[in-house]
Amino acid sequence: MSDLVDLDVLDTVDRGEVEIVKNWVAELFGQCDPRVEIEGAFFGDRRYPHTVYKSASNRFRVAICIPKHQADNPLARLAHLSHELVHCLSPNGFPPKATILEEGLAEHAKIYLSRANFRDEYPGYDFRELSSGRYRAAFEDIEELIQHEGLSGMRDGFRAVRARTQRPFCQITEVDLAKEFVRTPQVVLAKLSKPFKA
Repeated sequence: MSDLVDLDVLDTVDRGEVEIVKNWVAELFGQCDPRVEIEGAFFGDRRYPHTVYKSASNRFRVAICIPKHQADNPLARLAHLSHELVHCLSPNGFPPKATILEEGLAEHAKIYLSRANFRDEYPGYDFRELSSGRYRAAFEDIEELIQHEGLSGMRDGFRAVRARTQRPFCQITEVDLAKEFVRTPQVVLAKLSKPFKA
């Protein structure tokens, strides 16, 4: 996630590509909050992707920046877009305040969608290598949830949590998660609810 950025001078990512990835992310975790306005995806100077809040007072006006040095790399574009589009499902607002849950889901989308769409082009590649450090740890925390709930159970559960709470990711609590993920130990749910520190 990121701070306020002037996007007027940046090149745009193809809108059709963004829409395709947005639909794939929605299949995983549900549609964006209907109040969300994604005002485009752009190629930025930073060497990491980030979500841009167009307004400090309106958490629903967002845009996405992905690294322009990877503009010609289809796998990188998919990986970055899928991660950032998860943040756009239920935006937290400015300043950024993601949880381990949110970053784990974003990494899950990045790794699973990249594998689904590029495994034939990268035979033998471990797509988990797209993630590292604390982001990889957050992904592994979601994988632990999958061990208890199953893959479809995890995804269905997050769609249900989002629909029931109607809150930004940072306000989804351990108690909210426990209502959907009854097979998962409380300690796992408590960890997912903690703030993410990059």
